[in-house]
Amino acid sequence: MTTATNTNTNTQVKPRGQAKLPLHRLHKQFAAIDTSVMINIHHDLEAKASYASFIPAENPVYQHRLDETRMMVVFQNSSHIALKLIGPKGTGKTTLAEQFYQLIGCPLLTQNCDETMDRSNFIGSWVLTSEITQKQIDSNAVIETDKQGMASMMAKLTKAVGAQPKMKFVLGSVLTAAQNGWPVLLNEYNALNPNAALALNDLLEGKPVYVEQIGRTITPKKGFKIIATVNPESPGLYAGRHSQDTSNDDRFWAYNVDYPEFEVEQRIVSEYYVASGMDSVEAIANAKAMVEVATKVRASYMGSSNASAALEQTISTRGLVSWAELTVFFSNMTDRGISPMHYALEIAITNHCKAPESKEAIHRIATEVSGAEYVSLADADKKAKAVQTAATV
Repeated sequence: MTTATNTNTNTQVKPRGQAKLPLHRLHKQFAAIDTSVMINIHHDLEAKASYASFIPAENPVYQHRLDETRMMVVFQNSSHIALKLIGPKGTGKTTLAEQFYQLIGCPLLTQNCDETMDRSNFIGSWVLTSEITQKQIDSNAVIETDKQGMASMMAKLTKAVGAQPKMKFVLGSVLTAAQNGWPVLLNEYNALNPNAALALNDLLEGKPVYVEQIGRTITPKKGFKIIATVNPESPGLYAGRHSQDTSNDDRFWAYNVDYPEFEVEQRIVSEYYVASGMDSVEAIANAKAMVEVATKVRASYMGSSNASAALEQTISTRGLVSWAELTVFFSNMTDRGISPMHYALEIAITNHCKAPESKEAIHRIATEVSGAEYVSLADADKKAKAVQTAATV
């Protein structure tokens, strides 16, 4: 059982042994809120510094939230293996898992899912030796085997021609995590073909899996967890999503992840503005207006509204930070008669809109909240040319 700290600061991997951390020590904002909940940190492979490279990097603007962190603590401490994090895009499902395991210094494997994937992506497959990555070696995913069959045939063939074996069996993401006693994050889980997801049923309960290709049974070690992120099933909103088999669903706990509280997002954005040199009073005012815009847009988003005029686009916390960053970068757009706030909103959010009506509606909300008029770059240039032409007549 090993604990590790983040690689970003001269990482040292602690020796075997189970560590316990109280929830209030995980982040300063939990102090005096919940001091009784303890988290067990454990994974079962011998300590190796290379494992630290699998600990997620710290996100400096991430704000840990009590309810979400408590859910992760309870899940990590329980004997249950599988958890679904459900929510619209941009609610921070992936970041929640990554930053939780970053906080406790635990390796996390990540697999992005799509409908072309099959059992081999999770369990394993034969791979050319030349194509094996250092990451696969460091994660203990490469299997040496003398199993009769393909490996034996390859060995005889290569011996006959005087060459070294060219293929090895490499475990897939989930089975690698299982044999290491690590958590694995499966992003966009409902993009999987249901048949591919069914191949995980035994592992979702922590049961041993027999790998026929190598003639070996792999039993998940303590600390193995599967976290899946899922978008709500909204027709036309998320392409290529599938309803999974009920037997597969039944093996998961399901937790709904919403956007952060207004005050949390306001603090994230205002801290960015202050760091960029803006006066704190102005930073707080700007951040408040932007989060208010985001809140109104989310209420009208297709993922949370059934209205006929529901918007196809939403504003995530990540989008808010990008919007703030771009507002600073393009602050001189006022020289051309363009609101930096609207111009940045276009680049960060509304240029993604497929329907012009959605883009117009979002900018209308921003105008109502901020009072700044929306003028597109094209309209501003036309106006400038018209003024120039009039001046020369």
